[in-house]
Amino acid sequence: MSSANKWLIVSGLGFLVTVNIGWNAYSRSRNEALAHKLIAEFHQRYNSSEPSDATEYGPMIAERMQRERARFGRFSGVRQCVVKRVAEPPWLEAKCSSSFENGGAEEFFIMHHGADDTHLLLYSVKSDSAEFSIP
Repeated sequence: MSSANKWLIVSGLGFLVTVNIGWNAYSRSRNEALAHKLIAEFHQRYNSSEPSDATEYGPMIAERMQRERARFGRFSGVRQCVVKRVAEPPWLEAKCSSSFENGGAEEFFIMHHGADDTHLLLYSVKSDSAEFSIP
């Protein structure tokens, strides 16, 4: 094999590795942006005076969120959030360190991540003094 062919193969492999790294970074940032959007929407509902949900369990979830909000207090902000994408079934997991009126807590989200269907599947929050989850 000539030196030129070796350099052509090495260059081609380098290009493929670069494209792969770029695609992974783009996908990761897109997944993180989607997760942060869904988390922000959830917290907006959590802090609203009447959280609503379009599912048949909506009233039960809204009542539970209001009861738990009395214990944790209103949501203040996310300090740090780590997002992980799961391929099958397609979902995003997020572990967040957040602050509420009554102190800090660890939040865990599982969000469905379909092409035209993204929604929250599971939410749980845990502090030193309380724990709460919504299926």
